[in-house]
Amino acid sequence: MTRRQQAKRREENEVEFSRIVAFSDGVFAIAITLLVLELHIPAGLSGDEIWHAIGDEWDKFLAFAISFAVIGRLWLVHHRFFGEVKAFDARLLGLNLLYL
Repeated sequence: MTRRQQAKRREENEVEFSRIVAFSDGVFAIAITLLVLELHIPAGLSGDEIWHAIGDEWDKFLAFAISFAVIGRLWLVHHRFFGEVKAFDARLLGLNLLYL
């Protein structure tokens, strides 16, 4: 059998295909969530103190924004690609894991 014959057609295996996409979305969501762990603002600050604390951590907020934008862009590319996939096989699954 050739690789083409071993590929599963998306419309005939929608549940399995949806699991692949859901897993990928979960990996991106966890990556974005982990970004906020580096942001620390002490509790109990007043309005002006909060802005001052944020200003003191500007480099971490900038890193968060850049990382969020990069991960978000990677997710958009992944989303568009998988929107066009008509069939999938073990090779695509492996490449997807490598991408993630």
